[in-house]
Amino acid sequence: MDLIGSILTVIFVIVCVLLILIILMQSNRSAGMGILGGGSQSAFGSSSADVLTKMTAILAAIFIGLGLVIAYLKSQSSGLEALKEQLKKEKQQEAPAAAPAKDEASQEKAVEPLEMPSVTGEVTPLDTPNEQKSNQKTTE
Repeated sequence: MDLIGSILTVIFVIVCVLLILIILMQSNRSAGMGILGGGSQSAFGSSSADVLTKMTAILAAIFIGLGLVIAYLKSQSSGLEALKEQLKKEKQQEAPAAAPAKDEASQEKAVEPLEMPSVTGEVTPLDTPNEQKSNQKTTE
């Protein structure tokens, strides 16, 4: 998967460069000046605007598609790596648990849970700020 991801990334960069060049070759319709010529002149003849527009649309679709494919492949590979790491950790945790304990006396000692003291008496709710203000006015 790493080789496929690298190849697709190289193709992605090539498509990016081609897309930039194709966009720069198109003439600006409002000013009538493109990067390869001025005025209404075109570098590839009268139908070049149609060809460049179609190439731009095709390269843009390839750009978006490759971006999605690369993102999907990277997310899958990172998920597999995380799964492999988790399996390694589980195997390491199981190995010490399977080994017999050297000190049996330490196993016999059990930690008893602590008892929580009980709360006795009346519990009153806290006053809200408005109630506190009204209580201060009545005591004054």
